[in-house]
Amino acid sequence: MESQFQKDLATLINEYSKENDSDTPDFILARYLNAVLDNFNAAVMDREQWYGRIPHVEDIGLGSPPDYDDTGHPPPQPPPATNQIIDLDSNPTTDLQS
Repeated sequence: MESQFQKDLATLINEYSKENDSDTPDFILARYLNAVLDNFNAAVMDREQWYGRIPHVEDIGLGSPPDYDDTGHPPPQPPPATNQIIDLDSNPTTDLQS
């Protein structure tokens, strides 16, 4: 079944006449390019699993996957930041002198 992305890609290929060089219909090129993206994504997931990293980082909201140690546990995390209020208008040198 052809996805909307694949249909849009075929339209884009056709609009730029990219099918002319190879004399290949735009829908075939779109199907091929879609498969390339799917295979690349699969290769990235295989690589992440090989290195023991979390494959779906976006699912857990991390910016980048942490490296795991040999036991399969993530490295220790720093303690959470405290909610300290910093007075940006103060002058630290005069505050220390009083």
